[in-house]
Amino acid sequence: MRKVEYPALLHCTRRVVVLSLCLLQSMASAQSLGSIAGRKENLDLPFDAGVFQRQGDEGEENAPGVVRFYGQQYEGDGVFFVIDRSKSMAASGQLERAKKEVRTNLFQMTSGMRFAIVMVDFDIMKYPSQRRPAILDDNTRPGAMNWMATVTPGNTSCVRKGLVEALKFANRSESKRNVLIYVGDGGGDCLPLSVINGVQVTDEDAYLRETLAVVRKENYKGTQVNTVGVMRVTLSGERFLRELAAANQGSYTRIK
Repeated sequence: MRKVEYPALLHCTRRVVVLSLCLLQSMASAQSLGSIAGRKENLDLPFDAGVFQRQGDEGEENAPGVVRFYGQQYEGDGVFFVIDRSKSMAASGQLERAKKEVRTNLFQMTSGMRFAIVMVDFDIMKYPSQRRPAILDDNTRPGAMNWMATVTPGNTSCVRKGLVEALKFANRSESKRNVLIYVGDGGGDCLPLSVINGVQVTDEDAYLRETLAVVRKENYKGTQVNTVGVMRVTLSGERFLRELAAANQGSYTRIK
C-alpha cells in the first residue's frame, strides 16, 4: 500500500512542537523571575529601590545644609553661632547686625538641622538653655527669635567662654557635620591679670593664646570653626581670628 503524506498536517505538527518549546522556555523564565521577586518586594519599583532612603528619612535629614552668613557660605547639618555682645559691638551697630544675620539664617536653614546660639560678654547667654542643641522646627524657630529679642549689650569680651560653650553643644550634637561661626573683633579682655597705677590691666595676647589652646583641646570632635571679624580689628585680634580658624579647619572673613 502506497504511503500518503499530508504536507499541511506535517506543517501544523512542526508548529505545535515549536510552540510547545516556547511555552517551556516561558515557564522557565517565569520561575527565574519568581526567584528574583523573592529578593525584591516589588518588581515595579526602580532598580535601586530599598537602597536609598526616601525623602524625610534620617539620611535626608542629616544631609548637609547651606548656611549663608555675612555673605559667606558654609555647609553643615549642625550650626552653632557665637556672637560678641560687648558694649563696643552694640555701639558700632554690629550686635544688631549679627542678630539680624542669625534671624535670617533661622528662616532659611533646613528644618531638622541642629543649632545653638551663644551670646558672650563677661558671661554667656545661650539658646537653648538645656545641654543639647535645639533641632530646628516650627517650635524652636520662633522660640529662638523671641529669645534673641531679649539679648542686650553686656560688658567686656570673654570670647573663650562663648567658644567653649558652643563647642559643648557641638560635641553633644548628633549631626554629621558641625559648623561653628564666631563674630567679633578678635579681642579678649576678660581676665584682669595685674594692676598698674590703680588700673586693672589685661594681658590680652596671653589670654588669646590660652584661648587657642583651650579650643583645640575642647574641639575633640573636629567641629569646623569659622571666624568673622567686624569693627576695628587690631593686628593681634586679626591674628587670633586667623589662627583660630586655621587650627580648626575653618575660614576667616573680614567685614568692613
